[in-house]
Amino acid sequence: MKNPKSFEEGMARLQDLLDRLASPDTPLEEAISLYTETAALAEYCTAALDKAQLKMQTIDERIAQLTKPQEASEE
Repeated sequence: MKNPKSFEEGMARLQDLLDRLASPDTPLEEAISLYTETAALAEYCTAALDKAQLKMQTIDERIAQLTKPQEASEE
């Protein structure tokens, strides 16, 4: 399985896999393969969320620095 092009694509594929896993018509061997792909996609999506969160924290820190009172220059 290759990585999806985006987080949203990964989530859509993950939902599709979960729907197929929930089906009682899915043969055992296929279910094992689907489960393996599901685990890999979950890891990919979690990493994408972690990366996005880190970016947002970095932006928040920069904004905080810009809006912090300039004590040294006021003296």
